[in-house]
Amino acid sequence: MQIVFDIGFYLDKAPNAAYKSIGITSEKINECRVKYQMEDFNGIFGNPSFGFKEDTFDFVNGFVNVKMVHFWDIAVSNLSGLYQSPEIEYLSVMGSKPGIDFSHFPNLKTVIVDWNKGDIHLNTCEKVERFHLWHYKPKERSFQAFDFPKFARSVQFNWTNAEDLTTVSGLKGMVDLEIHQSRNLKSLKGLEQYADTLERIWVDSCGKLSDYSFILDFPKLNMALINRVKIK
Repeated sequence: MQIVFDIGFYLDKAPNAAYKSIGITSEKINECRVKYQMEDFNGIFGNPSFGFKEDTFDFVNGFVNVKMVHFWDIAVSNLSGLYQSPEIEYLSVMGSKPGIDFSHFPNLKTVIVDWNKGDIHLNTCEKVERFHLWHYKPKERSFQAFDFPKFARSVQFNWTNAEDLTTVSGLKGMVDLEIHQSRNLKSLKGLEQYADTLERIWVDSCGKLSDYSFILDFPKLNMALINRVKIK
């Protein structure tokens, strides 16, 4: 995103942005809503530094045809207002929040999510192309209990505590994988199930990783970077 303050509103002015997005400022939500409707926006974003102070997402009900929702560093107690917008394609809600029932979003293409034990039905989102998981740190140090989306081309794990990838499921058609800041990761075992589709693997800041050379046998792999060392 390339956020600028323009005539009283925060706007995403990133070149070639997929969505036209306006920032939500709590002190003038009505004004944001009017501008959104008048100028055919289809995305909303928010962050405390831009004046977002809401405790719920009830305000979303006043925004029509919302396809992109991106909020970060927030603290909300209720997400039900989002469930009235099944047309959402891009969903990123980062910070303190309750679990998300993803069954309300059948059109999701991009999911960027902080791990929450209360998240459910992510596997019902069959149009997902891009999936990022942050701060996944269960006691068992595996992905055994996580409900992955069935499909995804681009996948990213950030700050997870898993020791290997043998319990990763779903994500059929994965082409691009990135893993960052996962200090317990020792092995990339588990990626064999994606050997026929993976083209790019980028692993960074995973100091314990030692078991990975087998990925060089993946037939479509054309780039592999492991802890800043290019191995292919």
